[in-house]
Amino acid sequence: MKSKPLFLVLAGAVITATLMQPALGFSLKELLGMEEDEAAGQEPSGGLMENQPTDAAAKGAVPEQNWGKPTGTITKVPFDLSGLQHILENVDSTQRAAVLADEATFQRFVQRETDAVSLLQAAKANNLQQDPNVAFLMQRGSENILREVYLNRLVVSKIPADFPNEEQMQQYFEQNKAKLVVPERIQVWQIFLAFEKNMDAKAKAALGQKADSLTRDLAQNKITFAEAAQKHSGHEPSRRNGGDMGLVSVADLKPEIKQVLLALSEGQVSSPMKTDTGIHIVKPGAKTAAQPLEYDAIKDQIRPLMVKQANAQLRNAILDQARKTYPVDLEDKKIEEIRLRLRTDLAPASGKAAAAKKPEA
Repeated sequence: MKSKPLFLVLAGAVITATLMQPALGFSLKELLGMEEDEAAGQEPSGGLMENQPTDAAAKGAVPEQNWGKPTGTITKVPFDLSGLQHILENVDSTQRAAVLADEATFQRFVQRETDAVSLLQAAKANNLQQDPNVAFLMQRGSENILREVYLNRLVVSKIPADFPNEEQMQQYFEQNKAKLVVPERIQVWQIFLAFEKNMDAKAKAALGQKADSLTRDLAQNKITFAEAAQKHSGHEPSRRNGGDMGLVSVADLKPEIKQVLLALSEGQVSSPMKTDTGIHIVKPGAKTAAQPLEYDAIKDQIRPLMVKQANAQLRNAILDQARKTYPVDLEDKKIEEIRLRLRTDLAPASGKAAAAKKPEA
């Protein structure tokens, strides 16, 4: 299995975005660094598992202006069929077929590409390319692409097309059999009382008293664990299930939670426990011991894992060779001098004045 060069990956991302409109799974602005990334795939607040604006004027940017207002007469830009063709030539056949499958999909693709051309012409009309910072970012972007294409082409040339074969996968399985297991797990129920942002000590103490009261009610059977979780828990995924977190990997538990859970008997409710995010009341269920995996059950997962590891090892080897062949002339002892100089040079005006004052002897 071969890695794709970066320009193919980027072209594929554009095609995928076109096909997914209007409900994008990601934002092209986000892909280009034009807006903040949203957290994805993170454990919701209260989980048990471990897991600045820029001052444009100060940086020498072009004067602020109304970018949405045309600066000249309307100028039609010739349509470039070769540009569309080149994009489609550099994506895989499945994506290309999807774009060309029907008129509506192709029209969306063309519209996005022509919009990109219009934006480029508007930026040029405003002489944005003359801004020193923009010129630097453009150069930096092209250099990043060149580096990635270089790395990817070398990696592709070094990894055989049939890697890994059956023998290599079986050998990998035998060498890593101890790691290829379903980890030890435990059924967990939780009631989570979250610390709100900027919550003071008094409010946290009141929340602790609430947790103590809930624990007493549970001990006296005044309320069931599920009822208490549904009414009070701030961990939304488990709250909807009466506090049920499902089977949780013991290795992934926060240390303070793990210690308490493993010490409790099955079905025993813990005392309230404080973590950095809030207060937890937990109840363990049955424990499931770690289970070894069979080769036939996971060989489809071994192949991409081996390819990923081979890619990473080759990229590191290529980088090491580049360091040896083209070393940068910079002594380690100079790095701290550079840091201090940049901290002074890039500090706001008020900070520079303060830094310039030397402490009295």
